[in-house]
Amino acid sequence: SNPEKFSIASFSHNLKFLVTTANLNSIKIFNQDTKVMVGSLINKDNYIRAININNSGQQLLTIHPNGTIKIWQISGQKFVESLTLPRDQDNFVTANFTPDSQQVVTGNDKGEIKFWDLSGKLTLQKKAHQGKIKSMTFNPDGTQLATLGEDDKIKIWNRDGNLITEFDSPQNNVNIIRFNTDGKILAVVGKKGDDNQINLLVVSGNSAGQSLAELIV
Repeated sequence: SNPEKFSIASFSHNLKFLVTTANLNSIKIFNQDTKVMVGSLINKDNYIRAININNSGQQLLTIHPNGTIKIWQISGQKFVESLTLPRDQDNFVTANFTPDSQQVVTGNDKGEIKFWDLSGKLTLQKKAHQGKIKSMTFNPDGTQLATLGEDDKIKIWNRDGNLITEFDSPQNNVNIIRFNTDGKILAVVGKKGDDNQINLLVVSGNSAGQSLAELIV
């Protein structure tokens, strides 16, 4: 048989669960404490473009090439599709569970961020960037959301959708942003030629946006 080609991997906010996709439609969930696979699914209906799992390991969201988002309930080896978020005219580009697992935040190709409860009700909508949302990340306690836009701006928001601070991305071709474990530093990952470039940025105070280190890997 052909070996699986893993294409996407994502940790829960508490780092307890790792979810991967292989061959564009195979999902596997691993418990990081026991190193045991605790769930798997072949999603035959649609390829998967992005994926995220909540802290309990019991809810999963998948983003598909047509811009839809599906939320799944997981019980043992059983996956039940519980909700498809309404697209309207949007194409969802990125999505995450909030760290408390009570909501889902989405970013679309219009530069909007939206918060949804788990019944699919829209609770907050904000125009965040010019162009699409490329990446989003919560700080560990879930009080702040960082967004990266196609406009090469990085913005930090509180949970009410109020802007705390913003600064320019330190490089072009940035695709991913992630908070560190204490929420004081933001890792910004992009390309520099054929290499991956990582900048570590301060996210608060008068030094917000200042680079602490630059790594080429």
